[in-house]
Amino acid sequence: MNYANLIESLGVSIDSNLLELALTHTSFSYENGKIPDNERLEFLGDSVLGFLVTEHVYQVHPELDEGELSRLRNATVSAKTLSVAANEVGLGNYLRLGKGELATGGATKTNILADAFEALVGAIYLDHGFAKTTEIVMRLMKSAIDEALSRGAGLDGKTALQEIVA
Repeated sequence: MNYANLIESLGVSIDSNLLELALTHTSFSYENGKIPDNERLEFLGDSVLGFLVTEHVYQVHPELDEGELSRLRNATVSAKTLSVAANEVGLGNYLRLGKGELATGGATKTNILADAFEALVGAIYLDHGFAKTTEIVMRLMKSAIDEALSRGAGLDGKTALQEIVA
């Protein structure tokens, strides 16, 4: 498969083996003799994303307390938000899915897209290190962080309701 458009959307090349691994869903792996899938990269990418988003909201929002920061981070790294970021780079078009997932629209499923996005972040981290990964994640996730804050994700329920009413 040609990944040129994905690479262009990301703004960084990724080792072809890592990229293919990041895009390989367990359903494809199972149907192809249990070849390696993206779950380990997903595990790594989840931690990298969590740290980067946590550091960002900590630095940018000194007015928020621990609970507010946690809610903001959780809203930002949710499956829904990550799937939106995945869609923005067209990730679903490149996923290696098994026949069952292909037949049921797996390339558009929120959890599959979010997991693949995490795996992609893990691959970028392994290939380019912390600084480049930070740059890419912040470019791809900044609007999601800002949107989560504007929706009141960092606020307690009462304050969030007051913000919405105002």
